[in-house]
Amino acid sequence: MESAESGERHEERRGGCLLSAGQKISEEQSIKKKGYDHERAKTRVNIGAAFQRWRELKEREGLESDAEVAFFLLDRRVTLIYCNLLFSCFLLFVY
Repeated sequence: MESAESGERHEERRGGCLLSAGQKISEEQSIKKKGYDHERAKTRVNIGAAFQRWRELKEREGLESDAEVAFFLLDRRVTLIYCNLLFSCFLLFVY
């Protein structure tokens, strides 16, 4: 929120939420948010040093979310396994 006198923005963080001056979060909203954050944390995966490559792949392929990147990689892996299986079967019939 901007101050009429100075033109500065006054914001603060409470429980991970960015609140403008004068905004308050209720106790019920705070408890609900903690529950959502806890559930969301269960799906997080730490990819460590691969993070930069993940972001580059996401940008290069035009993927919008991390979930899309994950599905892209899983689908690619399944396709490779299937192609290897077909090639192995082909070699059995050829020789």
